[in-house]
Amino acid sequence: MSDMDVIRPGSMIGVLGDGQLAKMIAVAAAQLGYKVFVLGPKGRESPAGQVAYRAATWGDGASVTDELLEQFCSLVRVVLVEWENVPVALVRRIEERGIPVRSS
Repeated sequence: MSDMDVIRPGSMIGVLGDGQLAKMIAVAAAQLGYKVFVLGPKGRESPAGQVAYRAATWGDGASVTDELLEQFCSLVRVVLVEWENVPVALVRRIEERGIPVRSS
């Protein structure tokens, strides 16, 4: 593993989905010194949105604005997919910006 593969504490992790699993990820990440930006259907009003460092609403997912996506991608080092209903087009748009998405 190179230094480029290491995501250091203080970095922001993106999560697509904002439910209970994303909430648990955000809490655990914070305990390890990471910040979490959740992007999902309910944003700040969701379980994860209530504890995440940042949260935003994606509407129907496929229509995330370029402005929101640019903001999200400029802040996160890696993106985790919380649930199986994340639009594939959204994942591809993130990967096109050079952000690794796990699980891919």
